[in-house]
Amino acid sequence: MRGIATFYDSNFEEGWRSEDLQVVFIATWDGFKHEVFTNIDLSERILGCPINPLKEWPSNKEYVGHNLVGSQTGQYFDLMDEVKKITAKYLDNEGKRCSLGELARWNQPQPLINDLGSKMRRLMAWRKGQHIKVARWCMEDARLCYDIFTKVRRNGEIRFKDNITGKKPFVKVNWVVRAKGEEE
Repeated sequence: MRGIATFYDSNFEEGWRSEDLQVVFIATWDGFKHEVFTNIDLSERILGCPINPLKEWPSNKEYVGHNLVGSQTGQYFDLMDEVKKITAKYLDNEGKRCSLGELARWNQPQPLINDLGSKMRRLMAWRKGQHIKVARWCMEDARLCYDIFTKVRRNGEIRFKDNITGKKPFVKVNWVVRAKGEEE
């Protein structure tokens, strides 16, 4: 199991993100070390992990991420989709879309949560050429996805915020990784 964070470069049309998403950066975390896949020239010494060409990304492994886009292949677990399904049953509505920062705050996989850059801040940093900054944000996200998944799976429950009551209920879960398109 590996945590994954993917960065897409996208064009904006009339204020909306176009459907033309191009993967430019993938960061993974296996619980011990990061690995990066990109065609951008980055320094392994500065990032502190191996950097591989994007075409060498091993899509046949098991990944856990947040808000994965449809182009992901292989075994995956999307934290946002799963939490939305769980909260839909509990809240008796369409479910709550939780950001990665919210899930980390409510489930506390790490004692200290670093600043998570918003998607728009990341895109602007990328366009300004601040690739190292974006790479580090992605590496942190991959680690956070892995940590949230392992903590929730170990404890058997997920916490989230009920906006109506303001409380943070929990729901018992039994999370497993499935192949794309495979149902429970």
